[in-house]
Amino acid sequence: MTALPHNASNSTPTVSDVQTDHWIDPLKDGTHVLIRPLEAKDREREFAFIKNLSPESRHFRFLCSITEPGNALMNQLMAVNSPQQMAYVALFMDGGHLIEIGVARYAS
Repeated sequence: MTALPHNASNSTPTVSDVQTDHWIDPLKDGTHVLIRPLEAKDREREFAFIKNLSPESRHFRFLCSITEPGNALMNQLMAVNSPQQMAYVALFMDGGHLIEIGVARYAS
């Protein structure tokens, strides 16, 4: 959620007034999660996220049984910064490292 500065007016902010490229949301347990667009630098993190899913979760996600994503699949998953495709990644800090805990994608 984006917070407005204390000196913000009482008028309703417009989309151009609020930067929405990333935000931090609290979870029910108090953990804070960073949500931002997936970037090329997230490739290893995305690979680890998929590899660490349970076999059942990977099957439901990709509609086939895989143990880890191949290069072609990773290229497809990472090619998302365009008007037709976008992906947002949810990250949390663990021991000084950002860990991916989810990703949401859309395509038009």
